[in-house]
Amino acid sequence: MTGWIVAIVIFVILIVLGYIAYLGIRVLSNKPQYYSHRGTAKRNKGNYTDAVTDFDRAIQLEPDYATAYVNRGFVKVHLKQHFAAIADYDKAIQLNPDYAYAYICRGNAKRKLEQYFAAIADYDKAIRLKPDDATAYDNRGRAKHYLGQSFVDIADYDKAIRLEPDDAFNAFTYFKRGDSNYKLGRIGEAKQDYRTALKLAEQSGNEWLKANIEETMRLFFTD
Repeated sequence: MTGWIVAIVIFVILIVLGYIAYLGIRVLSNKPQYYSHRGTAKRNKGNYTDAVTDFDRAIQLEPDYATAYVNRGFVKVHLKQHFAAIADYDKAIQLNPDYAYAYICRGNAKRKLEQYFAAIADYDKAIRLKPDDATAYDNRGRAKHYLGQSFVDIADYDKAIRLEPDDAFNAFTYFKRGDSNYKLGRIGEAKQDYRTALKLAEQSGNEWLKANIEETMRLFFTD
């Protein structure tokens, strides 16, 4: 008899817990943050189209949600919808003019469109707002690199590396600085940058970057 009572109690508890979970989901589904977080999870899995749908819903629930516009813009860049992404970043900046990351993202989208001077202006603004953001310096260096400004892009790469000296993120930064040093005839510095970039790429498991660095070293150096 006791066993039956325990079983009934457990059954009732499970029903109550299930109902509470159901109510929790109902409550969360009306929160823009729920859709924004879910959209980010989908983006991280490469499910970009569904991620956009979630960010759309987050914005529908809260039209002034600047982060949702930035996140949606980020996904649109992956979908190669660069102009649409810039429109989202514009909106985020309109809502929050001090949103440094939004300027970096907009600069990246403009760089994809080869609007290098406009991209640099966005990175400049991000750096004024957040002077210790290594990503802003790194991306500004890349834009200057495409403009052939090797001396000044090296200065930006130097700053990014000083801010994040051991971050695997800097593998590409060392790689691009190596390119600029090579163009300037600084062969020893270029070799060292490529070696460091290769080490960081291996540590991070970035096989694509590792292969590109190795190919560059084969092309540039014979020893």
